[in-house]
Amino acid sequence: MKILMMNDVGSLHGGAEIMIDLLMRGLRAEGHQVRLLAGNEPANGKTIADARFVSFGDGSLRQRLLYMYNPFAVWRLRRELRTFRPDVVHLHNITKASPFVLRALKHHKTVLTLHDHTLLNPTALGRMPTLQPYEGTLDGYFVSRPSLRFYGEKFRFWLYGRFFASLDRVLVCSRFFEQCVKESGQFKRIQLIHNGIEQPQRRPVPLGHQLLFVGRLDMVKGADVLVEALPAIVVAYPDVRADIVGDGPHKKALQRRVRDLKLSKHVTFLGHLSHAEVMKQNAAATMLVMPSRYPENFGLTAIEAMAVGRPVIASRVGGIAEIVVDGKTGMLVPADDPAALASAVCHVFGQTRQQLETMSSQARKRVEEHFGSAAYLAKTIQLYEDVTAGR
Repeated sequence: MKILMMNDVGSLHGGAEIMIDLLMRGLRAEGHQVRLLAGNEPANGKTIADARFVSFGDGSLRQRLLYMYNPFAVWRLRRELRTFRPDVVHLHNITKASPFVLRALKHHKTVLTLHDHTLLNPTALGRMPTLQPYEGTLDGYFVSRPSLRFYGEKFRFWLYGRFFASLDRVLVCSRFFEQCVKESGQFKRIQLIHNGIEQPQRRPVPLGHQLLFVGRLDMVKGADVLVEALPAIVVAYPDVRADIVGDGPHKKALQRRVRDLKLSKHVTFLGHLSHAEVMKQNAAATMLVMPSRYPENFGLTAIEAMAVGRPVIASRVGGIAEIVVDGKTGMLVPADDPAALASAVCHVFGQTRQQLETMSSQARKRVEEHFGSAAYLAKTIQLYEDVTAGR
């Protein structure tokens, strides 16, 4: 089978690209031919794209309007369709490719994976019952008041809506996000396939009190909640260390807050790390902390830590609650509650060595049983076969 994939980013930049790379390698190992067409903006991580289209930044209104119709993306896609002649086209994040790539695929078998809320209409997210409690943390997704940007986005997603109907299947990776997609009313033929990962070696939980945070440093991911929780943790465990992996608009403010709270000897900002380096950090940590304010679609970071055998302390929001089993593979706490987060961290630190290893083995077992790469690959191939056969 020949599969053409398309994504905004062509390197191992984030969770979506990690899943694309995993899927492409698995498909090739099974004898399928795969190509990835991606935008040409520079990004962190190993390059995984086979072909590129011209894309632009996404900060200004002008740049967003350019994505109404990106002629470079449409032209390059048509070229790939002519030369590669795929059996299935698998779209991923395509906001920088414009809605008209969907029009170009009208007569091709096409699957779209929704990795996050980027392709849900941002002018309507605050009216969706599942997301209403979080509209204050929707950040760039949510347009809060009528403005030129509001109407520009409204028109852009009206264009998307005109073409979404031609999709043969829409994939989501959690029950939570499945509900969000249904509430949006934009999509039909929705199918749930949980993400999977390759299984690294489980390692014993190291001695000491080492916390790890991995994510973008913004309001959504809640790194500041961890910083605010640390003083209470330090009182109970004076040797605690917290490594913060990632970058983002709140980095300088977080560094100032760490200094104000006199936590500099307890916190290290490691910046952006490669996927391999993040996995090494998982192995060195006692636990992963995910204090997200906004509901994660899935939580790939959580299953990567659990696969190594690390408990995960996470906010009880979105798809994370489908991954972490409270009290067994980690703990779930209310979002935006530093006191609850500190209490949960101290509870796990207070476990005996045997209890901690039991939690570690349960975390690993849950990944093996529910989030393995083999099951993810098999279900995706079956999906391609169903779509090409018209089932």
